[in-house]
Amino acid sequence: MCGSYSLIPGSKFYSRFSLFNKLPNLPSFSNSRPGQFLPIIYRDNKNIIDVMRWGLIPQWAKNLDFGAKLFNARSETILEKPSFRGSFNSCRCLVPASGFFENRRLFQFKDKSLFSLAGLYSKWESPDGSFLPTFTIITTFPNSLIKPYHDRMPVILDKSSEDLWLNPTSSSKDLFSLFNPNSDEKLEIG
Repeated sequence: MCGSYSLIPGSKFYSRFSLFNKLPNLPSFSNSRPGQFLPIIYRDNKNIIDVMRWGLIPQWAKNLDFGAKLFNARSETILEKPSFRGSFNSCRCLVPASGFFENRRLFQFKDKSLFSLAGLYSKWESPDGSFLPTFTIITTFPNSLIKPYHDRMPVILDKSSEDLWLNPTSSSKDLFSLFNPNSDEKLEIG
């Protein structure tokens, strides 16, 4: 599972993700945790950056308790689970990262570049009528570099795959093709 990741945005962050807007204070963090409010990118005709709470709460949930359990979604069962099915069909997002952790080890691209984790989001309406935006990170089977440390890894999207992931007209078949483990040749243990 992916229970922690890092983001060191750098000066080219906004251009790297072709963002329409900017956050007043783009955070830099080295060890995020579920329950924190973190930046994600979704598409609403243009790429929009927003801050959402890590731990997806489906729109139909009655209370906040769901979010504590749903910080990851397994790629192979994503359409079987009511918690994720709706978001997979219409609320996909990018989780920008510079690394992720498995068993206290940092995995990052060898060239230290930013990348995206495949995510889903939901805007949950509380009983008082306020909205809480939440997200989850999709996981898949590990590549050979990560396998000695964990039996799952986050779905890493190549820059060329990000548009396909965010495109609302992408087919399920095309989206599922993105769930293969990222090549271990690009990653290193930091």
